[in-house]
Amino acid sequence: MEQKELLTVIVADDETELREAVCSVIPWKEIGFRLVGSAGNGLDALQLVEQLQPDLLLTDIRMPYISGVSLAQQVRELRPLTQIAFLSGYDDFAYAQKAIEYNVISYLLKPISMRELTEALAEIRGKIRRKFARLLPQKPEKSGWRELLLPLLLDGFAEEAQQDDPALLASLVGAGILAAGQERYSLTVLAIRLEQDGKNRTTPDMAYTVDMLLGKLCRSRSVYSGGRLLTLLIAEEEPRGLELAIDELRQSFARVLELRAIVGISHPFTSFCRCHAASREAVDAQRFAGESGIYHISQIAAESGTAQTDLGALLAPLDNLLRSGSREELEKQLVQAQEEYEEATKTAKRSNYICNELFTWADVYDTANHDECRAILQQFITEIRVRKDYEISITLNASFNQVEQLKAVSTYDGAEIFEEISEKGA
Repeated sequence: MEQKELLTVIVADDETELREAVCSVIPWKEIGFRLVGSAGNGLDALQLVEQLQPDLLLTDIRMPYISGVSLAQQVRELRPLTQIAFLSGYDDFAYAQKAIEYNVISYLLKPISMRELTEALAEIRGKIRRKFARLLPQKPEKSGWRELLLPLLLDGFAEEAQQDDPALLASLVGAGILAAGQERYSLTVLAIRLEQDGKNRTTPDMAYTVDMLLGKLCRSRSVYSGGRLLTLLIAEEEPRGLELAIDELRQSFARVLELRAIVGISHPFTSFCRCHAASREAVDAQRFAGESGIYHISQIAAESGTAQTDLGALLAPLDNLLRSGSREELEKQLVQAQEEYEEATKTAKRSNYICNELFTWADVYDTANHDECRAILQQFITEIRVRKDYEISITLNASFNQVEQLKAVSTYDGAEIFEEISEKGA
């Protein structure tokens, strides 16, 4: 985002004379704004915000239909990136408190001259610019928590434990992942991919922006792996307002970096032993995100009629054998897995879900280095049939260390395969 780019603004005030004066007299371009709309009541203002997505809403406190306070609340839910400035004739502490609650950037009192308002708007522009500047990606600082978090998310070495080991918890506290003395915690994993014109533009330094934005909701730690960011959210209880925070994240990346964020959300969980399974859920959910750009793992099960644990028993032995099993053991397990898979895929939706889960499993295991196992897995996935009469021919033509180069993954992204299959099988 260029510093010289004009910020967009909407003016809302039920006093027609004042509203028209503000719109016509303020030298908007000179102070770095572009006036895109005005409204005489709160309802019209809300509709304009939804339609035009302005950087700033300058609104009166008391207006017909929807008050300025209620408008600020609804704008916060609809367009959290939009900054709000109150223009009010009421020097009331209660209003000022609401302004703080709804993240209002400025509280201006009437009467106010056009010169004073112009100066105030110039200051507001500077505040918004500084907010945007803080969203720019930065190189991650050296920190030991990444080295601890990556294996938890990608390897699943701790999954066999029934509860979190005290030594692990001590390491998490020491690394700054878990707060000292925090005995209760609710965890969620997000998988985030940043795109531009359909191409993956995710870079490791974008973890800074993600953690800064989501850190306003709860403790957030992000790592880069396989062309995406994996984010672990740690809260004392399941965080409220998660989707609102994700909306702000997506709007921020779109406005400042012109990137589309696609986010998958795992089920909440309460043990660090489940980090790996939750990572798979988040990546799985991300692949199903359509135009909305946000998808929760629970939606997959609900829409496909498939239980969350459909592939748990199928994939768990593969996890272990890929790391330490013999070729014979792995071949035997893959044969059994393929038989179970073919039996399970009776409908297109169930097939979509299960095939996607297999790709997710392979994707998360981008740290595997076993050539023989990789060759067997390649053959297995190549032979997957989504439905009895429709075969997906897929070749894993690169090692798991370069997941973004996997033809299986690049072909699968966007669900082109399953759209075609659904049409044929309809």
